[in-house]
Amino acid sequence: MFGHLPVIGLVGIWLYRKKWDRYRVYRNALMISGAIGLGMYVLYPVAPPRLIGEKFVDTVTMYSNAYHVLQPSWLTNQLAALPSLHYGWNLIVGIALLRETRHLLGRALGVASPMIMLAVIIVTANHYFIDAIVGGGVALVGLAVSARITTKPSTLPA
Repeated sequence: MFGHLPVIGLVGIWLYRKKWDRYRVYRNALMISGAIGLGMYVLYPVAPPRLIGEKFVDTVTMYSNAYHVLQPSWLTNQLAALPSLHYGWNLIVGIALLRETRHLLGRALGVASPMIMLAVIIVTANHYFIDAIVGGGVALVGLAVSARITTKPSTLPA
């Protein structure tokens, strides 16, 4: 939970500074997949496992108030489980790291990040496996569309 947005942000900053032309592809992929996800949330809201009763328990809220601080209920959609953009966006970040760095630690993070996020979203009862599968699919569609429509920049940013 605490690594999701900082990892996306740090990888984004790194791509922006070191690989501007590639940064734009991944940035656009996040925006496109986010738009697809938003459309899905609006058209077909799906409750996460933690909201269906006592069978599934959100282990983070059970032992911590972190969600209430980082994701206040007035700012989040509690019925936004499908697709899992937590997983999908970590998949995009993982692909970016695998493709854009030769550094072994960066590539290892590229493999580990989506796998860790998958475990976290399931263990905390925030998503079903199908949410992650659909989230990964949405992310890959966003990445494919972005790669196709993002043109090479004529100059680097100032």
